[in-house]
Amino acid sequence: MKTSFKTITSTVLFLALGFCLNATSANAQLTSGNTVVTVTVVDVLALVVAVPAVPISMGSLTEFQNGSGFTAPAQLVASSNRPYDIKVKSDGDLQGLLTAAGSSIPISSIAVQAAPTLTSTYTNALNLSAADQVLISNAPSAMAKVYDVKYSTSGDKSAFYVKGGAYVATLTYSISAH
Repeated sequence: MKTSFKTITSTVLFLALGFCLNATSANAQLTSGNTVVTVTVVDVLALVVAVPAVPISMGSLTEFQNGSGFTAPAQLVASSNRPYDIKVKSDGDLQGLLTAAGSSIPISSIAVQAAPTLTSTYTNALNLSAADQVLISNAPSAMAKVYDVKYSTSGDKSAFYVKGGAYVATLTYSISAH
């Protein structure tokens, strides 16, 4: 029996074609899968004091009689992913500088209030002291929440009947999460 080259070639091609067709047929196996997504939340707690100096003038009869004040717009910027409090304290009384050296004014003569920027809902007035006091209580979590801070004196306050000059104290603001 004689086998021709043409017959062998045809048989090989036919087998190759059958193999290719068989290799490409899909046998459905797994059609879905799972993955685990993990989100790691790191507590964010930050407070920026954006207005570093607060000038309160007591330079006129009206200011001595009615009080004086200064509003620091956007003074505090708070960020927290949890509810928080903002506290304030002084390093002590207002101390006289240069020509007023040796004189002091009780820090409690200055009151402070805060309100979210673009609102007029200020916290109750708080007389400053050397102890931590809660200025903003249980604020809701927020990022970059901006607060205006209002500083004021009351009228006819004998504490301001001192030698003329600059009186300074350093205030420390702090933030704590619940």
